[in-house]
Amino acid sequence: MRCIGCTKLNQHGSAMIAVLAMALILNVTLLAFFFTTQHNNKASGVRKLDVTALNIAEGGKEHFYADLVNNICIPLKDTSIDYFLRQPFKSGYYSVNYTSKRWGDSLWIVGEGAENGAKSVIDVIAIVNPYLSINNPPITGAVTAHSKVEVTGNIEVDGNDHDTLCNKVGNGVYGVSSCDSFYLSGSASIGGNGHDLEGKHKFETYRSILVEEDVPTSSKFNSPESFLGIPEHSLDSYRSSDPDIPQDFRALIYKTVDVQSLHFGDNAAGVLIVHNDAKNAQLSVNSGTFKGLIIVDDFTKISGNVEIHGAIVALKDSMVVVDGVGTGMICYSSEVLKHLSSYCNNFRKSVDEVSWEERPRH
Repeated sequence: MRCIGCTKLNQHGSAMIAVLAMALILNVTLLAFFFTTQHNNKASGVRKLDVTALNIAEGGKEHFYADLVNNICIPLKDTSIDYFLRQPFKSGYYSVNYTSKRWGDSLWIVGEGAENGAKSVIDVIAIVNPYLSINNPPITGAVTAHSKVEVTGNIEVDGNDHDTLCNKVGNGVYGVSSCDSFYLSGSASIGGNGHDLEGKHKFETYRSILVEEDVPTSSKFNSPESFLGIPEHSLDSYRSSDPDIPQDFRALIYKTVDVQSLHFGDNAAGVLIVHNDAKNAQLSVNSGTFKGLIIVDDFTKISGNVEIHGAIVALKDSMVVVDGVGTGMICYSSEVLKHLSSYCNNFRKSVDEVSWEERPRH
């Protein structure tokens, strides 16, 4: 006998089970959605912090670049420096360390940015380039001149190649290279092209090795810009009629008036120009050491214990007398001349990135 009530009861129970099942599925779905949302929010927050930390690291690097370009930071050679150390930035900080090669123009940079526990570290290799490149001028002698040259007094003019400390390293160039003739007098001595210094008693025997005469004249002697191979008026912003020059300068200095009794100090370097349109600006040096290139119209005296590591160029159209009174020395150095721009801390610079990489996060 069929139970009508039992059938209704079974239908009611099945409906209840179906409702409970649907509720359970809904709850599980909602719970899964909740945990997924929570996880995604957390992951999104972590990613946001990571991106923020990376942006802070990049900001620190760009701050460093700005200081390089504007000569606020002048990289030291052969060293590693913490230039910025935990510099505060909003709720985080950045640090920048650089390691330089010998001439300070190739930099290995480590930038770090951090905020709220997130940290990003970047490794960058960059090249620092001056806007004005004056390296490797066309030097043919320790003294290169447009006119007749006389070297007298006690000075040594050595065209043999030397390092930055004036230690002989190679054959180099002539002691003097002139578009006219050359005279050696007094106790002065000349060396070059692999031959040691000789005084006037043996000079004639080695004349053609030690000096170059009657070189065809060239427009490179028209101006300092012409000699350096840069456009005319490129150096106008450096020209000055103030004769004062600070000791131990590291710069391009351009004087249009006579400079008398100059004291280089112990560490002067760069490019020193003493020239005017009449080609009669004179330079007198009393003491100190200079590394770089001197472009001058004329000399009066080189006195005391002056050491010039690099080269001298004389633009004057009539005789130039290099009169060394004391223990002066001119040492040709190709190494110095290859890196003239590195000695000029008053040049604006640009920075070129060679490589960039973010370190993996742990």
